[in-house]
Amino acid sequence: MYHPNTMKLFQDFYRVLILMIILTIPLFIFILRDYEINVTIVRTSHAIQIKSTEHQKSTIHTTIMQTGLRTPGAEPETDDRLHSNDTNDVDIRRDLNNAGAVNFTLNLPIDLEEHTPSIDELYQRIAIVSAFSQNHYLEALSFIASAQKYMPDKKIIIYDLGIKESVIPKVKKLCNVELRPFPWQSYPDHVKNLHNYAWKPILIDITLREFGAIFWGDASVRFKTSLKDLLPASTRHHGYMSHWHSFDPKTNTKIRHQYYFTHPDMYASLDVDRRKYYASKNEAAYPAANRQLYINGSVIQRAVVQPMLRCSLKLHCIAPEGSKIGEHRYDASLLAILVYKNMNREWTPQNNDNVIFDRTINIQRSTKGHEKARTCANQ
Repeated sequence: MYHPNTMKLFQDFYRVLILMIILTIPLFIFILRDYEINVTIVRTSHAIQIKSTEHQKSTIHTTIMQTGLRTPGAEPETDDRLHSNDTNDVDIRRDLNNAGAVNFTLNLPIDLEEHTPSIDELYQRIAIVSAFSQNHYLEALSFIASAQKYMPDKKIIIYDLGIKESVIPKVKKLCNVELRPFPWQSYPDHVKNLHNYAWKPILIDITLREFGAIFWGDASVRFKTSLKDLLPASTRHHGYMSHWHSFDPKTNTKIRHQYYFTHPDMYASLDVDRRKYYASKNEAAYPAANRQLYINGSVIQRAVVQPMLRCSLKLHCIAPEGSKIGEHRYDASLLAILVYKNMNREWTPQNNDNVIFDRTINIQRSTKGHEKARTCANQ
């Protein structure tokens, strides 16, 4: 028989053991659940990684206003006003999610940074894009007529910015023209003000995602040859072409630099030092926003298209308080600053392809030739 003291020791030991088991059960359950959660996360991450790897050559994931897109080697956007989380931003994100313009997946068949398509393929893909309201109707007909003359097989996408009901059937009958309504309800209210041009970066983004290659032309644009003539040169600068007016804000030329027509607050919104911009020598390239060729690629998306879109969705960025026509050029000012910030010295006085571009594109602010726009019975 055991000694009474020994029995008591055994009983105390078993009590302590049982108490320890009881106390460790919740901890064991917690560890097990944590393990299961981690396994789930790892499995999910692995699945996402596999999916991303399978699509990385044809898909670019972009999050507007939540992720600072940047050119490799450049600093991300730091302007809090462009990335704030106030109530107005939440409303904008909600509306844009419904429109498919935020957190979207860019299913782009063309990315020049990975592969350069043939000239024939690029020409087949490219769409001519414009938009106009009623007061530019006849001028736009001249634009359409010149496109029909030199590119009779090319699709022309026109967005309705306020055309009269009586005119809409006439536009729809124009050969190769597709008239589209602008999705005003999907964007902030300030976009409805045509004079701040916030609608233009939106349309460039929409159509570039759709076609992979576009030419944007205002109603004043006139074609002198086919856009196919531009395509060999277009791939030299990440798929972007325009007419470059000047490169130095201090140069006193016939066309004054964009610097003199840009509200100071826009520089601040884009985190660009206005004084350094002015002092730069041949680094402040000034492109013509009324005629632009875009071939899609990750560089041009991150450097120009998406930052331009983000700014256009913010009233204080695209149209700072106190800005007005004649003193601020909205989308044109925005484009020039972004080229300076994200593609510095990509274009110079010696390397800009103006001669090639100007052989194909002309500007004519008149209605001359509007009667030559052709109609097709099957449209």
